[in-house]
Amino acid sequence: MSSVAGPDRDVSVTHDGEAAGTDLLFRINRAGEFLGFEARAPGNRRVLPGVAGGNIRDAVPPEVADEILGYASRVLDTGEAQTCECRLPVDEALRDFELLLFPEGEDEVRVAMRDVTLRRFVEKEIGDPEMHFRTVVENLGEGLLITDVDDVVLDTNSQMTRLTGYGREELLGQVAYKLLLPPEWWPEMQRRMRTRMVGLSERYEVEYRRKDGSLFWAEITGSPYNNASGETVGTIGAVSDITSRKRAEEALKESEAWFRAIFEQAALGISIADPDRRLLKTNAAYQALTGYSEEELVGKKIADISHPDDVPLDTELNVKLCSGELDRYQREKRYIRKDGSVAWVHPTISVVRDDGGEPRFLVGMVEDVTGRKATEQALKESERRFRQLFEQSVEALFVHDASGRFVDCNSQACRLLGYSREEMLSLSVSDVSCDMLTGEERERQEKAGGTLWQRVMAGEVGTFAVINQERNRRKDGTVIPVEVRVGAVDYGGQRMILTSVRDITERRELEERLTRQAFHDPLTGLPNRTLLMDRLEHALSGRRGGLAVLFLDLDNFKVVNDSLGHEAGDRLLVSVGRRLRECLRPSDTVARLGGDEFTVLLEEVTSLREAAWVAERILERMRPPFVLEGREIGVTPSIGIVFSDSPGDRPGDLLRNADLAMFQAKNAGKARYEVFEPRMHQEALDRLKLESDLRRAIDRDELKVCYQPKVSLGSGEVFAVEALVRWESPQRGLVLPEKFIPVAEETGLIERIGQVVLEEACRRARGWAEICPSRPGEPPLGVCVNLSARQFRRANLAAEISQVLRETGLDPATLILEVTESAIMEDAEDKAAQLDRLKDIGVRLAVDDFGTGYSSLAYLSRFPLDFLKIDRAFVEGLGNGRRESTLVSGIITLAHTLGMKVVAEGVENNDQLSRLRELGCDLVQGHRFWKPASAEAVTRLLDSGTVADIPGP
Repeated sequence: MSSVAGPDRDVSVTHDGEAAGTDLLFRINRAGEFLGFEARAPGNRRVLPGVAGGNIRDAVPPEVADEILGYASRVLDTGEAQTCECRLPVDEALRDFELLLFPEGEDEVRVAMRDVTLRRFVEKEIGDPEMHFRTVVENLGEGLLITDVDDVVLDTNSQMTRLTGYGREELLGQVAYKLLLPPEWWPEMQRRMRTRMVGLSERYEVEYRRKDGSLFWAEITGSPYNNASGETVGTIGAVSDITSRKRAEEALKESEAWFRAIFEQAALGISIADPDRRLLKTNAAYQALTGYSEEELVGKKIADISHPDDVPLDTELNVKLCSGELDRYQREKRYIRKDGSVAWVHPTISVVRDDGGEPRFLVGMVEDVTGRKATEQALKESERRFRQLFEQSVEALFVHDASGRFVDCNSQACRLLGYSREEMLSLSVSDVSCDMLTGEERERQEKAGGTLWQRVMAGEVGTFAVINQERNRRKDGTVIPVEVRVGAVDYGGQRMILTSVRDITERRELEERLTRQAFHDPLTGLPNRTLLMDRLEHALSGRRGGLAVLFLDLDNFKVVNDSLGHEAGDRLLVSVGRRLRECLRPSDTVARLGGDEFTVLLEEVTSLREAAWVAERILERMRPPFVLEGREIGVTPSIGIVFSDSPGDRPGDLLRNADLAMFQAKNAGKARYEVFEPRMHQEALDRLKLESDLRRAIDRDELKVCYQPKVSLGSGEVFAVEALVRWESPQRGLVLPEKFIPVAEETGLIERIGQVVLEEACRRARGWAEICPSRPGEPPLGVCVNLSARQFRRANLAAEISQVLRETGLDPATLILEVTESAIMEDAEDKAAQLDRLKDIGVRLAVDDFGTGYSSLAYLSRFPLDFLKIDRAFVEGLGNGRRESTLVSGIITLAHTLGMKVVAEGVENNDQLSRLRELGCDLVQGHRFWKPASAEAVTRLLDSGTVADIPGP
């Protein structure tokens, strides 16, 4: 070793006293004891192996240790840093190292150590600079890059071309980091170039990219490159492929992570202790078992948490384990938990030894057997109580041998069968059982694996079999159903059969009642859907000819429930079921599926005509009114018929097709029957597809709101605009409202659609109010929104509309809600209250499609309506005859008498317009003025101030 201290040496020190390019950093005291150790790259730990907690004399040759300690003493005595060099064996080869020592405390020296083998080799061979330099460079085991201040390659060696796949000519002149590193490394490399330019060396790891695009990990030793004047003009970088080492490090990390996961997540408690049984590490299961946290357990001896009576044997076994007399040991012992409770455990203790065979750690795998110990204790207790339980059991218990002879029974057994105990012990199972095996059955079972008794006698004690269909005969001759369990039992040192018998008479009766309830409608007593489908499937599988299914739905049954109540409706359903049975043969089935739906199964019919005759008979039988509570109630069914004579028909398909035919009968006018045709199924599928597409259309915002102005006949100005919904489907194109609105009404989707239209219309109207402010004393420009019948029935409708008005800031008087005449007149009393609630929030109200319903003038006068809209069917007929003109005139006169304005929709031409003016109509809308248009188009119309072109009288 030689001292190389002095200002002319290439040793750079960073701000915290460490040498730039340091491989190892450690602290020692004057005696050479390691106080701290850091390897800047994981592979550098091989330079000073096994230093943790040791002395430097254990890590390097004695003469090197003496030299280092000598310099360390000089640093501590003078307080000045020292630099020296030494040669150490690394991986079976000697390498040169430069050491920088400087004081850290009163008795502590920090040592920064770096490998200078390459630099010393170059210096030694520098006698012939050109020849030796090229020889050194070409024979280095590391790739070498010499670059200028911009990292442009000036020179390289063969090893670098082998590492990267580039030829020397391909590397020269290239920006090294841009050619050889992925872009994400470029900012880091630019920072490191700046570090080298100020004269600092460093070692680091990067991910290199070969010419073929593949990547490998490299360790770079980078140093400044100085010219003859000492000026830094570039960098020298030594490149080593460390891919294998990185993979090994990753594998080690993964292995450590797996070990940690297994250790922490193991179901068994795991402890690691030193040879003195002092705990060093425990897992979560061990902590849960003892009740202590990890911090509380570390440092404790296992004896500290063990039951005092178990400690002596633990100590004895531990001595044998550490001495090698035992490889491991297992036992049962007790832990005292933190809360003072006792836990029985079954530990398996093994020892981990060092290379010299000395014990280093004790590893314990600890199973909590507290439950098992409790079970064992319970079993002992159960033996004591067996006789008591046997006698006091609420079930009849019999003990008999393999031949069936009774050897014991309890008092409940005597009560069950009516015999005394003495009488029972003189009998056998065959005397009381009604279901003993015949000789033929016994022989067959023996060949198939043994009879029940034989299997029980060969099985384990406590194994029971259950027989649900046993019958026992009492002493008085009566027979009772029983549930029997048989199992093997040790009785007096002999294997016997224990039979437990329970009287299930009440349960059997209950099961029969439940079975009937499960397959019959509780209201009418008719078969339910389950029984119907079973009979239909049976009829299809064993058919002797054709069969037919009739699906019935009562017309206007809801009116009965709403007017007379559900109790009256239930009595009506019972009467309907009775009349249906009167129309059928005993072999036919009539079932109630639920609500007011009934189904008839006709078996062994030869043609569809027979089924039609039954449908006609049902319609005829239902024609006379039913008498309920002194009132005559007329109810008719709509019937769908499906006939089957094909072996491939399925029950579900037949019921569905009959249902489709019934709906066709409803649509055709009710109180009639229709026969299923295949087109009905396709129409149902089309409707289902339309419903599915409509749901997605709402979610995908395919529904658009457009607007059609309503024009005042007096001024020609736009009085209001009506919000109309349109569906622009990417697949279907423009879908007209008359096609999708009925589906939306039936499925309830109309409520979501209505909410979307209401919110959008109110937002637009808020903006239009600024364009067309209302004149003093006149109402604001209105926006009309249609309410569906479903929406109009909602109890909280007024509150929901108020919320939208608040959120949009719209004046309530701007909003005009339009409700159809039929929706208003459905339960007129309730709808009058609903209209009053809407009127209270300040909106205006209109009755739509007037003339198509059945309005009562008495009710109409009570409704707080502002507008009455004449249905377009009447407007279309104007000018074609006196009848339409008379009807329209009457409607206008009625509306004006009740204080309402009249709106005529569907105005297409000047003739209709002129006639409406003559009749005194107030407002008109239709294609004569403006087709439904986008909100933007309506905005332009209102902004322009254009009035409608209405010819004069």
